[in-house]
Amino acid sequence: MALRDVLDPALVCRAFAYAAQSRIFRSIALVANPIKPMVAASLRLSSDVRNSPHLGSLIRSLVIGVHRDILEQVLSMELPQLRSIHFVVELNPPGAVLIVSETTVDVMFAVLAAFPTVSSISLSFLTFRSPRVFERIVRCFGSGVQTLALQRICILRGAPHQTSPPPIVCPQITRLKLISCAAAVSEKLSAPSCPLDLQNLVDVTFTGPMSPAFIELLKSSQSTITRLTFEHFVGNQDLAFPLPALTHLSFDAVWILALAVVVQSPSHSPGLPSLREISLTVTDLDAPSLPQHAG
Repeated sequence: MALRDVLDPALVCRAFAYAAQSRIFRSIALVANPIKPMVAASLRLSSDVRNSPHLGSLIRSLVIGVHRDILEQVLSMELPQLRSIHFVVELNPPGAVLIVSETTVDVMFAVLAAFPTVSSISLSFLTFRSPRVFERIVRCFGSGVQTLALQRICILRGAPHQTSPPPIVCPQITRLKLISCAAAVSEKLSAPSCPLDLQNLVDVTFTGPMSPAFIELLKSSQSTITRLTFEHFVGNQDLAFPLPALTHLSFDAVWILALAVVVQSPSHSPGLPSLREISLTVTDLDAPSLPQHAG
């Protein structure tokens, strides 16, 4: 059903108002360039939710521009049914780098802590000043978080810091997406000090350079992963370890040589006894740097 199909009747009949509001407020995006209109939009949304509290209960998903004024407006709202938060930076010009400040991290921390109903968290186009700053964000995930998506996340090395104490809450992540992230992200997630439980992953999507740390992430969940998706990955790391629960494997066909050891037919691969479906996406077969697989 198109949005206009519920908006037009709502203009002439109050009985359709709730249906229209549910459609409009279910997913809200507060991100754009320039940032000023989005700050104004966040102010209007905060005012609407304050004046009509039932609107806050309709919001299930928020895409939030990482700007302190926007974050503070989100923090002022009552959103009892919020399930998904996506923090994103709109970079202008494209390719620019924004290092998240400590004060912004403080507000992001407060936003995540304020909504314990959230089960899905996404971070996009953020550069953290140090592993410690990245860990601060991860440590405030609620116990109900099951999906983590990271896109083009960079962690600067920074100064060494003492290992943090074990977290009180250790969310069990079952769906993980790592899209073109720096190798330091996989290193942090695979480290023993990581405050997330990543040993029961079920659905994993990966794009970008294949690192030993990411391989360790896969190995830690090799008995539980049922769906594995590679999109434009680079590298020829050894993937020849059993994935007994894997049922669906999807990857870009241009990298078929690098994944040859994984995509043998199940009858010839005792490490993939449950595999039922292999999905190939054909891209530019003239790609200049096709990874080589030894063996």
